[in-house]
Amino acid sequence: MPGHPEIFVVGDLAHVVDSTSGAPVPGVAPAAKQMGEFVASVIRREIVGEITPPTRPAFVYHDKGTMATIGRFKAVAAIGKHKFAGTFAWLLWSLIHIFCLVGFRRRVFVMFSWIWHYASFHKGARLITGSPRLRIKSPRLADD
Repeated sequence: MPGHPEIFVVGDLAHVVDSTSGAPVPGVAPAAKQMGEFVASVIRREIVGEITPPTRPAFVYHDKGTMATIGRFKAVAAIGKHKFAGTFAWLLWSLIHIFCLVGFRRRVFVMFSWIWHYASFHKGARLITGSPRLRIKSPRLADD
């Protein structure tokens, strides 16, 4: 926050420009995680007196790639100059997603959950569409 060195903004709320490329940092989870780690490091270094707000280092974003699932056993991935699609990209996405989870129990739970959803064709996400059944009326404001 310009003019407020005691305030840090990270993640989707932050408009950050990468100090090396000059490009805006994307509003995605990996970028938010890097920002959070960076800010934690800056705060720790300021507490022990290694740096002061005027001498803070600039944030550098490291793009590790982009991946997305687009269907059953289908995904797209862009890692550096390499682009993948289809089942291979889906397997890559799955492995990286599981690897990034914290804790063995969480990894096992997510893997079995995925296996169940794929075997049973159970939909994991639900969309709320259409008009709501309950109509909420706005309260009337008293005239001044």
